[in-house]
Amino acid sequence: MLSGCTFNFDSSISKEVNYTKPLVTNVDDSYFPDFESYDKSGNSERYENITSKMLDAYIEAMIADGFECKRDMYNALLFKQGVMIQITDNTKSYNKCSVTVYTAINSESESSLTEAEALKIIDDDKVFFLLEQSPEGFFEATGAQYYFTPIHSFNYLTYEETHIPENSQYYTSKCIVAENGCVFVDNAISAPIVCDINNDKVTDIIFLGYGPTSGLFTITLEMYNVIDGVPVLDSSNIYQLNHGDIDIGLNEQGKPVLYYCPNDSDVYTEYQIGYSDKLVVGDMAFSDWGI
Repeated sequence: MLSGCTFNFDSSISKEVNYTKPLVTNVDDSYFPDFESYDKSGNSERYENITSKMLDAYIEAMIADGFECKRDMYNALLFKQGVMIQITDNTKSYNKCSVTVYTAINSESESSLTEAEALKIIDDDKVFFLLEQSPEGFFEATGAQYYFTPIHSFNYLTYEETHIPENSQYYTSKCIVAENGCVFVDNAISAPIVCDINNDKVTDIIFLGYGPTSGLFTITLEMYNVIDGVPVLDSSNIYQLNHGDIDIGLNEQGKPVLYYCPNDSDVYTEYQIGYSDKLVVGDMAFSDWGI
């Protein structure tokens, strides 16, 4: 009976819009080092004329304040309950560093998972810390929670002169955790959006991510559903377009849209996202790789 149902949607609809990316507003400035910043954007600050000794002193002070630390040659991670700080360390070569601070955005529902409960569901030794970043209403709509997580990478070459021996290298991922399972979304650019894109009364979770390429500018669109407490991938596509700035959101009708501004322009265009067995962006600006 369902085979006769068709979602009528024109995914080629686009229009120029006045769009400004949302600012990160939940960051406590006290977590940043007391260095003179030459660039600040949202929850990140960049510093120059910084020696390795200056950065080491900041890290040691944060450890004394209760943070744990993971560190290798070019990166440091500081974390404690409710806070994660990522540091890019170029002090040895360029006397520069950058610091990005994330603070928890927790689900307010009494039935949501604690971080300890979520870690048990993930059940992976490579995952050692979770920082919840669930958008408002995300748990209520999906029964799932959204986390940032650093993950141990055990397959790497250890050089005593460049790596602190007691710490392994790591990379940062994102994941959705529900009552009976989880899924990792490594390349997510921004928080997931929640909607019912194809009017089938099933809640859809849609991610915008960077594509797996170098040199080309590609993005991914992925859609998940939570089925019996398990996040399940429904659709995943890669698109190629000219280099630029891109974001995802919901329009006034509650349907997903992409906001895109190429580097040679200062005007954003809003592109509607449709669904026809997979997520579809029909405008010529986007070239579907057909994956």
